[in-house]
Amino acid sequence: MINYNDKRFRAIENSPNGEVSGDMIFHYKQEGNQLVCQYFGGKILEGWLQGTVDENGVIEMNYTQVNT
Repeated sequence: MINYNDKRFRAIENSPNGEVSGDMIFHYKQEGNQLVCQYFGGKILEGWLQGTVDENGVIEMNYTQVNT
């Protein structure tokens, strides 16, 4: 299983009506198979991803965010 703890990622592509920009940093934390991620920027005041990663590296996540 990949360990995402304290990793940071940036989006490289988004849908035409998406709110995520390439300037946003997604900061991941992991305990066991549980993942959480915090992000913000642009119209997004604060966003969170929460989910799990299995032994094959498959991630299932949900998100919530607060926009301006």
